[in-house]
Amino acid sequence: MKHCLAALTATALIGLAPSALAASSTDLSVTGAITPAACTPSLSDGGVIDHGKISKKDLNAATYTNIGVHTIRLSVSCEAPGTFALRSIDNRAGTPSNRDWYGLGNTPANEKIGFVIPMMKGVVADGQPARTIISWDNGASWGAHHHLRPNILIAAGSPSDTTTPMIAQDVAFEIDVSTHIAATDGLTLNDEVSFDGSVTFDMTYF
Repeated sequence: MKHCLAALTATALIGLAPSALAASSTDLSVTGAITPAACTPSLSDGGVIDHGKISKKDLNAATYTNIGVHTIRLSVSCEAPGTFALRSIDNRAGTPSNRDWYGLGNTPANEKIGFVIPMMKGVVADGQPARTIISWDNGASWGAHHHLRPNILIAAGSPSDTTTPMIAQDVAFEIDVSTHIAATDGLTLNDEVSFDGSVTFDMTYF
């Protein structure tokens, strides 16, 4: 059996040899650019919104409850002017009770507690009013928008051009963050339940 297998293997190799010799070459191309200006994002109040303790009786049984709106500032400071954007990553992905937004985690019974909606109020770039623009396709195209959603890119655009991120050194986004708790009829709240939404903002350079 070993000799037969060896013969079959050799035959297969010989049969492939002409093709291998005739194959054309192919190249791997690795490209990119090193930006001289690093940027640092930061959030006001340490990026913490604390709603404290909320009584179940203050929540709606059959529909969502908006438990509050907080305004935060997302700032980007760069060493030199450049073109950049921020991608928001939902660290509680899979838990929002409304799939368009950011999650608040699950109850111990694995029920989705609610969601967070960030709405862009305004943006200032290098001291001048600008526009918030977003990209759904990783920067291939851009458009004006005031809602922030998971995994999209946000950038500052000039008031006259919402199709391209502008060159800037210091940008500040003002964001209204509203927190919504799901209908309590669908939540197991016999004991105290904590919620903990979490979003990471990553820098992207162009």
